[in-house]
Amino acid sequence: MGPAAPTTGLHPVSMPACAAWYHPVKIHSMERRAFPRWFDSSSASRTPEVYVRCRDTIVSMYRQLPHRYLSATAARKTLVVDAAFAIRLHRFLERWGVINYNVQPQSRPVPNGAAPASHWPVRVLVPLPGNSLDAGLGVSSESAAGGAPPFASTSMDARRVDSNRTPMGGGSGGGT
Repeated sequence: MGPAAPTTGLHPVSMPACAAWYHPVKIHSMERRAFPRWFDSSSASRTPEVYVRCRDTIVSMYRQLPHRYLSATAARKTLVVDAAFAIRLHRFLERWGVINYNVQPQSRPVPNGAAPASHWPVRVLVPLPGNSLDAGLGVSSESAAGGAPPFASTSMDARRVDSNRTPMGGGSGGGT
């Protein structure tokens, strides 16, 4: 038998069929369309060789631990290019399934945005039966005279209002 192949520390990974265009040495026309500034010879620092080095650095980082999510921030920290390009390249490779395809769900990050609010009290102003929506503007003679407020505050999940602006699930709503 011949000598053993050198180990590179990269694990074999499966990729989706839509990523069949990827080749570790060649640049696909889709990449040229996605990042034209790297292939138009307008800058000495933006060359196809530097692009391939950046792309393959990200792919190699992912293949070292293919079941762990590779974030754009982690990839960006290893590249000596502008951060915007590093993030765009990461997003491009991730969208096509070249990286982060076999990631375990628990290692994926939680999407940015508002935190789940199921435990926060939510207050919604709901018009009371018989009052128009304009009554909430403070122009109602009833509210100015100290009568019942034109809106009632309620929990969002405890009370819904139908198109006639009467409480649902509360009987007839008017006692008639």
